[in-house]
Amino acid sequence: MSRLVIAEKPSVAQSLSAVLGAVNRKDGYLEGGGYLVSWCFGHLAKLSDASAYNPTWKMWHSNSLLFYIKLHIANAAQTAAIKNDTTILVTENLYNFSG
Repeated sequence: MSRLVIAEKPSVAQSLSAVLGAVNRKDGYLEGGGYLVSWCFGHLAKLSDASAYNPTWKMWHSNSLLFYIKLHIANAAQTAAIKNDTTILVTENLYNFSG
């Protein structure tokens, strides 16, 4: 079983791969030494606007600045962009393969 490493960008993946011994280039990742090293471009997810958690937070007031964020609420626009990104598909396939 291989361990999956996901880097923030290709240059970081190259550096990690050199250290881990993942020197075999594949389509969208590097493999070797028991590792699969892939990369992404930019942020994969972001927090939603405060109003997604509580409609009253759309217009903030000083008495409501402190609140807890539930990370499971995804930003719909960001999610749509992620689904169209081939790096996500490669990463998802590698994750399923490595597990």
